[in-house]
Amino acid sequence: MKRSIIRVESALLLLSVWLTSVSCVTINQPANSASANGTTSDSQNDPTTSTAKLSDDELDELLAPIALYPDPLLAQIIPASTFVDDIKEAQQKLKGSTDDNLIAKQDWDVSVKSVAHYPPVLKKMAENEDWMTTVGQAYINQPADITKSLQRLRAEASNVGNLVTTPQQEVIIKDDIIRIEPAQAEVIYVPEYNPETVYVEQAPEYVEEVPQEEGVSTGTAIAVGALAFGAGLAIGSWLNRDYDYYGDYGSGPYYHGWSGNSGWVSVNSAYVNTNINRNVYVNDSYRNINTNRNVVNHNVGNYRNDLNRNAGVRNQRVNNAGVDRQLKRQNGPNAGGPGRGPDRNPGGPGRNNLGDRGQQPRVNELDRNRGNSPNLGDRNNSGRNMDRGNSPNRGGGIQNQNQGGNRQRQNAAPRQQPQRSAPQRNSGGGGGGGGGRRRG
Repeated sequence: MKRSIIRVESALLLLSVWLTSVSCVTINQPANSASANGTTSDSQNDPTTSTAKLSDDELDELLAPIALYPDPLLAQIIPASTFVDDIKEAQQKLKGSTDDNLIAKQDWDVSVKSVAHYPPVLKKMAENEDWMTTVGQAYINQPADITKSLQRLRAEASNVGNLVTTPQQEVIIKDDIIRIEPAQAEVIYVPEYNPETVYVEQAPEYVEEVPQEEGVSTGTAIAVGALAFGAGLAIGSWLNRDYDYYGDYGSGPYYHGWSGNSGWVSVNSAYVNTNINRNVYVNDSYRNINTNRNVVNHNVGNYRNDLNRNAGVRNQRVNNAGVDRQLKRQNGPNAGGPGRGPDRNPGGPGRNNLGDRGQQPRVNELDRNRGNSPNLGDRNNSGRNMDRGNSPNRGGGIQNQNQGGNRQRQNAAPRQQPQRSAPQRNSGGGGGGGGGRRRG
């Protein structure tokens, strides 16, 4: 009897020891851990971490340098921003050249191969790594918010008269959506503009040349506007994506495969040989938009801090400009403070809330020959390292990259463009395979 009791007590003792050890394993955590303190993880609380979402103001500040780019370029730039190492390698290998055979052989994502055909775009991304990385992280974490930000920024530029159809780009406004498409059949233009002013201040249409001699003016007026354009760059089979703002393909970049009967794809497909490097750029496997999700592991905390501060400054600038425009419309062209010109487009019949000006081509456009390197803009005293290049800043407006030389005004009649319409809002397609996409 006594032996049985001893055995039971021994068994109970062993069971107690085992339960104690299991309990220690499951609840013994560091004192500063999130669970031990009853708090959420640092990545949820710290706004500078790569997993924390950007606010609308921060997204607008982040995307302002590229929001006025043509949609076919945006559809490649934004996914390519997740492939940081590929972009840097492409810039180092190409050094400003565009060798399609060399590009096609590389083990880069197809979006990087596409961007590599546009040296000013590739250079901007590679030389502003923190900015590019943050764009990539935003695309991973909040792709739909990126689409909304692009439309907010375009509406701001349109409302102040700085986003209009030109010989280089076609601005299409339909159902309160603003699209930017190539205006020519074989080339695409990368716009250059100052992101600090293009969304809030309407640039003067003409500027007088500096007098060559004392008291003598050249008498030559040049068209300035808010956007400048360098040389046109070739459209090839690598430009195999477009940007969906309607949600037909999930909202964002999607693969069209050079199939479709509307918009720029229909117009330009006749000039693009999709059989060249067909498996490189035109392939049904590209219906899925690949991304490098490891981009979220890059530390851009310092840049995120600067972005937050600059976003507040930008938001105040936009609000002040909106109040100023409203006052001028109510009280006349001289309202709004000294030194401010009249609002030349105060609105009127037919103008919608996005600033539709009839989408008429701008005349008197000048071939500015400004080079191909757009700028992100250098915000002084903000800690943000954005390269403006060596261009002087003309009165806070756009940068003039070719100050010297003879400028001549061209009085060209509006071009006769093929009839375009917004992309058809349906899925599917024939041929090389248009249609939807799923983000990988």
